Amino acid sequence: MTDQPISLEEIRLRLNELDDQLLSLLSERRKLSIEVAKSKVQTSKPVRDAVREQQLLVKLISNGRDKYELDAQYITKLFHTIIEDSVLLQQGYLQNLVNPQQSRKPLARVAFLGAKGSYSHLASREYFSRKNTELIELNCEHFKEVTRTVESGHADYGVLPIENTSSGSINEVYDLLQHTTLYIVGELTQP
Repeated sequence: MTDQPISLEEIRLRLNELDDQLLSLLSERRKLSIEVAKSKVQTSKPVRDAVREQQLLVKLISNGRDKYELDAQYITKLFHTIIEDSVLLQQGYLQNLVNPQQSRKPLARVAFLGAKGSYSHLASREYFSRKNTELIELNCEHFKEVTRTVESGHADYGVLPIENTSSGSINEVYDLLQHTTLYIVGELTQP
């Protein structure tokens, strides 16, 4: 009797099954996140619990490494995304409690560098999709135009890159931030 290798088609079928299981588990986790939000409302606890998040991450890294031979960085990146999603879901639940008549997504006017499809545009979409916000997109031709558009009130937010993989820190952006009344309200790390 010879051991025949598994065909590529069989491997892909098994991967598809695992992906479906992952999606089901993520969906169940999101439902439980809403239950956590309900509990936090009843006990007047804040949405974020940094100590709990850190303890959870340490436990997951340890289990992932010891039981499943997974890389700590992989686990960290994956669960940062999952935890952030949970926090945003809970915040959305609380926001709906406070303002139940708001059936439409909130609008945000966002200024970014470059045309649609640029890194800043994609970052804008990713960041605000997590906040369940509808965008009015305002593309700008240079960093200074982004800050001016927000300062003048024509945009609610500006998306600026602080650093990139090719040139490191973007000094022009740092200089602009030192000479503006604007401030940083969030961040997004792009792979």
